[in-house]
Amino acid sequence: MSLLLNSGGESLRERRDLLLEHDSFIKKKVQRYQKLSQLIEKKLDFYNDALSSDDESVRCMDYAMEWEHFRNILGGIEHD
Repeated sequence: MSLLLNSGGESLRERRDLLLEHDSFIKKKVQRYQKLSQLIEKKLDFYNDALSSDDESVRCMDYAMEWEHFRNILGGIEHD
């Protein structure tokens, strides 16, 4: 980057393009973290409902049932 800065006006387009790439990268990360935050909120709602339920089967849900419950939500989240 310092080479681009030292070349003055000749590198304006390249510096702008680098910023555009970085902006795109950051926006994708923000979207991913927003999706993850939404998933956490949904899971917290689920757990709060389960904890306050009088239905023993809900409070005793096993991991396989829980995974099935969130499988569709997780489908929209990319993993690094």
